Amino acid sequence: MYHSTMKPYCVKGVRYEPIVPNIGDTFKGVASWYGPNFHGGKTSNGEYYDMTALTAAHKTLPMNTQVKVTNLDNGRSTIVRINDRGPFVSNRIIDLSYEAAKEIGMIKKGTANVKLEIVDYDTMVDRYKKYKPFPLATDKIEKIKTLPKSTQKIEPLTKTEITNTTITNTQKSPQKRANLKSAFPQYEVQLLSSKKEQKAKLYLQKYATMLKTHNVHMKKSNINGQYLYEVVVGGFHSKKQAYAFIINNGLKGALVKKD
Repeated sequence: MYHSTMKPYCVKGVRYEPIVPNIGDTFKGVASWYGPNFHGGKTSNGEYYDMTALTAAHKTLPMNTQVKVTNLDNGRSTIVRINDRGPFVSNRIIDLSYEAAKEIGMIKKGTANVKLEIVDYDTMVDRYKKYKPFPLATDKIEKIKTLPKSTQKIEPLTKTEITNTTITNTQKSPQKRANLKSAFPQYEVQLLSSKKEQKAKLYLQKYATMLKTHNVHMKKSNINGQYLYEVVVGGFHSKKQAYAFIINNGLKGALVKKD
């Protein structure tokens, strides 16, 4: 628990006192989402808001609380980590990141009736512990369930082979194309997001040494004329694999996001 973020605070004359509900407690209300205009800005716990990460803002829940959000209008759900305060609108219960809002299908409408369930505090979700770390690109390909077990090892493709594969794929059914897409990494774990390049380089050096067999790298983006540096670990095929990786390596505060 982050005690510094548990202090009462005031916004527009309204006093808010952080609370600690029991794990399993549920709440219902209206969710909204925030995106591009806030991307790269600081959140209430000092991080930089990343619209592609599964995070959310809540007025009173402790920072890093894991919350399952279910869209009551369509039944879709996702799990987010609280890293910001808000929304400071009377009829809103939570403000989701763009990625979280997309996962529960509320981008177009802008708001949705949701149920929140407290899953965990300051640690990753327990139910993900049964999942093993993701298979590395250098591992044998049979570890990836979406490919046939008979495939033994990833072999380098020649330029001709890549071209042929592309031509063949355009003739496949939508379902087969979707299955092929799922065989490639679609998620990454963000270890740091900072506007300080030197800090990012130190993180990169630290975690590249700690996680020698993993794809740790730094990404640089320009947000409104200001550079943002991210240190990420790539190569995950699902959110569950990414969460399992965070748990197994004790990476508190890490985020799961789309690659």
